[in-house]
Amino acid sequence: YGEKASSFWKLFKPEERLTILKRIYKDHYFQDNILARFGFIFSDVSKDKKNEFDIVLIDSTDPMGPGEGLFTEEFYTNVKNSLKEGGIVAAQSESPFVNKEEIKKMYNLLKKVFPVCSTYTSNIPTYPGGYWAWAFCSESVKPLSYFADDRYEDIVKTCKIYNRDYHNARFALPNYLKELL
Repeated sequence: YGEKASSFWKLFKPEERLTILKRIYKDHYFQDNILARFGFIFSDVSKDKKNEFDIVLIDSTDPMGPGEGLFTEEFYTNVKNSLKEGGIVAAQSESPFVNKEEIKKMYNLLKKVFPVCSTYTSNIPTYPGGYWAWAFCSESVKPLSYFADDRYEDIVKTCKIYNRDYHNARFALPNYLKELL
């Protein structure tokens, strides 16, 4: 259904797409001052996109069934090529408990394409297995190599869970996951 979804979104202008998303998510995630900073892609990253994005977030379908075509070396190479120098990719990469073979295959592909490929995790009780993983990929940026202290101080004041230790701990992996990847 990826092709159908892509065709659906192409029917709308970018500002209309954001209006639809705002209605779906009831403005929880979409504030106008933040929206101006992001470009949304509702179709596959094509070969002609070069050096366009600082960050690519991939919240794709599962790596089996209709979404399987998104989990190819060609797809990840196109994503890499779409990044500006110093750009990063963050991609949801399934449950390390439930989808062991799929996650292993995905990381093998990512490591072929990106010199820097790390995993970060968190507990998500409503997701299969209750434990979820994401990939952090780049040609040059290491995930914990940069920390904006001034931005952190502003953010941490408003958080009940997030802090520097929690941030760094997202990249600490249990032994079974290290062995799997």
